[in-house]
Amino acid sequence: MKNTSFDLAMSKIANEAEAERLNEIRAEERRRKMGKVRGIVAFLAIATAGVMGLCYHAELQDAIYSKLQATPRSAGIEAGTSATTEGKAASTLDKAQANAATRDNLIDSLAK
Repeated sequence: MKNTSFDLAMSKIANEAEAERLNEIRAEERRRKMGKVRGIVAFLAIATAGVMGLCYHAELQDAIYSKLQATPRSAGIEAGTSATTEGKAASTLDKAQANAATRDNLIDSLAK
């Protein structure tokens, strides 16, 4: 005598196990695809930030310096005048400018 209720129960369990396995496979594929999408989005965000940093380098530098309460590096360049400096850096800069002027005069005299 064959027990059909046992066979029915076993077939239901097998069908449910197969459906669960297929759902796990789909979920794994979805996780893999979303991981790739997250990686692409992260790369694009980092690349965008890098490109913006390169394009707006002077503006970012001025903003950072103003936050640190220092004189902006490009302030004198944009206005056509030299930025104000103080202390040892100023004397070194003055010496370098004097050396450059001497060098230019020497080159001009040799070129004549």
